[in-house]
Amino acid sequence: MVKVETTARFFTHDSLPTESVEKHHDTAVILHLYYPDLWEETSLYLRNIEGDFDLFVSIPEDVDFAEQKIFEGHRDTYIYRCENRGRDIAPFLEILSSIIDRQYKYVLKIHTKKTRHRQDGDIWRHDLMEKLLGSKMLVQKIKVTFESNLNTGVIAPQGHVLPLSFNLGANEPKVRKLAEIINIPYTGAQFQFVAGSMFWFRPLALKQLLSLKLSRNDFEPEQGQLDGTLAHALERFLGLLLVSSGFRIVETGEKTETDKDYRFTRQPIFLIRIFNRFKAMIKVFF
Repeated sequence: MVKVETTARFFTHDSLPTESVEKHHDTAVILHLYYPDLWEETSLYLRNIEGDFDLFVSIPEDVDFAEQKIFEGHRDTYIYRCENRGRDIAPFLEILSSIIDRQYKYVLKIHTKKTRHRQDGDIWRHDLMEKLLGSKMLVQKIKVTFESNLNTGVIAPQGHVLPLSFNLGANEPKVRKLAEIINIPYTGAQFQFVAGSMFWFRPLALKQLLSLKLSRNDFEPEQGQLDGTLAHALERFLGLLLVSSGFRIVETGEKTETDKDYRFTRQPIFLIRIFNRFKAMIKVFF
């Protein structure tokens, strides 16, 4: 492997200073690396982003991983050693607050997902990654969609955009509370969210998320919870936030106003039963 000169920087959970973050490219990737054995797989997918990009990697402090593996193939990298709290959401918010004013045009949020409580956890991860980074042409189409449709706030993997009513349960009180904090109307189950919390986004579309002023201490200590945490609520709340901000969610593979034949070249390699069950409930934002 060819080694590249890097501008790597390290931060701990005590500080992620905004002034230390330098923008080198129009594209940024925010990766939460909880399972280090999935780095090689993730790195291969990242090769489908043509051109350089700024890479922000959050790694829990108790995860044993040699960061040098990241630097071997990715320049302009920031490593954030964080507390294992709030899953991928808490460090995402901290990184987002550091880059929100850096004028990135395209940002990708991903994480190393295993979902051990599901038998199809690996299938789910592969399906998400294939639909976000499955080919260079796919990534280019995603960027063109952002450029051509200014009200597109999030581009999500097809089949993973679900109505809020999907497993809302214990999350509703927290979703309602989040809406109250920043004074946006809560419309019950009449909006959608990206299941799996992996997507491309336009920074402006999520800027209001920082108005919640959440800190890592607002998140529950990690106890392997399957639902009902602040992280789960925020996953769902993003859909309401987008709609209230005048943006929409587009799924990879949808037609757009500028390209009626819009199709990604790489077809999904898996069909996930749990999403197919609710496919009829999913609406398209236009």
